Amino acid sequence: MMGLHGGIAMTGVGTCGAVTAATFLISYVVGVPTAKLEKDGNLNYAASTPVVEYVIDRFEEDYGAIDCLRVRYNRVQRAFDLMDPDARILEMTFALYQKDKCGMTSDKFEGGRDQTPPVRGARWAAEAICDLLEMEPEERWDLQPHLRGLGPQEMMPKLQKLVEVLKELGWGRPEEKISYREYRKLKLKGKEGLEKERLGSVNAPKQEEYAASDA
Repeated sequence: MMGLHGGIAMTGVGTCGAVTAATFLISYVVGVPTAKLEKDGNLNYAASTPVVEYVIDRFEEDYGAIDCLRVRYNRVQRAFDLMDPDARILEMTFALYQKDKCGMTSDKFEGGRDQTPPVRGARWAAEAICDLLEMEPEERWDLQPHLRGLGPQEMMPKLQKLVEVLKELGWGRPEEKISYREYRKLKLKGKEGLEKERLGSVNAPKQEEYAASDA
């Protein structure tokens, strides 16, 4: 699972690899069989949620985030782009120059044994898994109260009727393609303000303007 580290393949933009790996392990131990998933679609995403939330809560308590860039910045006030060769050199220089912040090279942290996110993530996952192993398999599959009841397959026919009514009413502007960022601008500045900021909204110079500039 080395490709999970560094916010997914060292890009820094994804979830910390320690959180992702802990989620993999917890889900494996919860171990909902395929036959159970076919009967109850809710089990597909809900059974391990409380346990994974425990790991996420611990990360947010210690590091203030679960995404790689913010975890690294909050821990050492640095977040280098690990895909940039020069930044990689700067990171290693920082690790040697400020050992107490880095942790990996600090004697008091025993080579990062307890201070770094991968180590702590593994420990928190192990704590959660130990609690799971004390339960019977059926207990691990127990759903939270608000997720019990109809599964996705049972809900789809009922929701389809609602969807048709919403389309008829024009709710949510279903035909309008707009990003969340643009939606925010629309709310703050109105349609005219949004159109002014959109890329490609500037008209190309007219032919006579080109002629004037050449002269």
